[in-house]
Formats: sequence, structure tokens, C-alpha cells
Amino acid sequence: MALDVSLHAEQLDVSHPEGLCIDVIPLDFPLSNYLPEIAVLAMDGWLRAEFDLPDQGGRAEFSSREGTYSFRWGGGSNGLFSEEQPTELRTPESP
Repeated sequence: MALDVSLHAEQLDVSHPEGLCIDVIPLDFPLSNYLPEIAVLAMDGWLRAEFDLPDQGGRAEFSSREGTYSFRWGGGSNGLFSEEQPTELRTPESP
């Protein structure tokens, strides 16, 4: 989830120059369905709502034909993922 916080780092730094501590209290999910990218998008939604931040363009799309999720991070390259190389993950049920 630090990935998503980094996408909003400039805005958070300006609005909270003294620093900011984000304490994530349980993140509950079935282990067989955990996708870290979904946690990133959940954090993105919370940050935008809590701090009135702009949408950085993170998206998830599911292809039922292929059984995969495709994640696009927006905001340009962030060091881990880039818009040009979306992350694709297969669901546990896909072959």
C-alpha cells in the first residue's frame, strides 16, 4: 500500500509538511483471493476521500474471457509499475 501513498506523496507533503502517519488496522481478506494491487486501489480511494486528493488514474479491469485482472497505475511511472506495462494477474479459478 506504500505504492499508492507514493503516488500522492507531493500533495500529501504540501498539505502535511510536518509528516503524516497512516495506521492501517486490519485489512481482512480471504488468502486465496488476496491481490496486493487491490489493496493499493483501496488505499487510493481512502486517501482521495480523506484528504480530497485528485484521481491519479489507478484502475483495475477484469477480463472474464482470460480470467485475469489488469491494473493500470496512472500518474506515470512510479518505480514499481508503469502505465505502459500494466500488471496482469490470474484469478485463483483461472487456468
